[in-house]
Amino acid sequence: MKIERALSLLPGIDAMPSIRALLLSTDVNQAGGGPRIGVNDTVGKRDITAADLRERMRPEFERVVQHLTSLYESYFSAVEALDGGAPESAVRSLVTAGQREQAVGRVEQAQVWYQAALDVAEGLVDRKPEIETLLALGALTRWLDFYDDSTRRYRRALVLAESVFDTRSAVSACIGLGLLLVEQEAWPGADAWLARAMRLAERAEDDSFVAEVSHHQAEAARRRGDFTAATT
Repeated sequence: MKIERALSLLPGIDAMPSIRALLLSTDVNQAGGGPRIGVNDTVGKRDITAADLRERMRPEFERVVQHLTSLYESYFSAVEALDGGAPESAVRSLVTAGQREQAVGRVEQAQVWYQAALDVAEGLVDRKPEIETLLALGALTRWLDFYDDSTRRYRRALVLAESVFDTRSAVSACIGLGLLLVEQEAWPGADAWLARAMRLAERAEDDSFVAEVSHHQAEAARRRGDFTAATT
């Protein structure tokens, strides 16, 4: 079967992008690294058999099964934790599922998992699960360029972290707010938030956080063209 015909059979549903990518990569590889102008072996005109496609898909299929299994386990763990009177653990399981989705680029699904975690966390006396979830949502929405949403998540996380004296989370929230402004090239605000993060990290005597904030400050300086500050 011609690859273009195999592609035309694919429905546009969530489970199919991996096969589509495999077909396209197979087409390019057969062309010797890419389509060539003036050559009759146009993209999509080469052949592939079902057996070859199945064999090539096997590693991807195993990866997908493993990913889905991990999501199911996170869900089951969350249900068990709620049934067992441990909602904090349920939140962690749901956040973990979101992180797994985000790691493979399924950002919309990740956001749904995080929101499910937040729905549980907002009703708890312990604020730390909510803080953890807000930081995850802040990072995801920042990556998606949803700056207003991300700002709201980080600010809420910061307020809660300061209220329970969770310095590490407060540093993370300040870093997130600083990076949001770096991406918008709002340098005074970015510098202010990163400086606040540094003060908190130094006060907590946390060398790993001091190093992380230093890295972000240097990167911010580099991006605005202050190479002297970036290297000191």
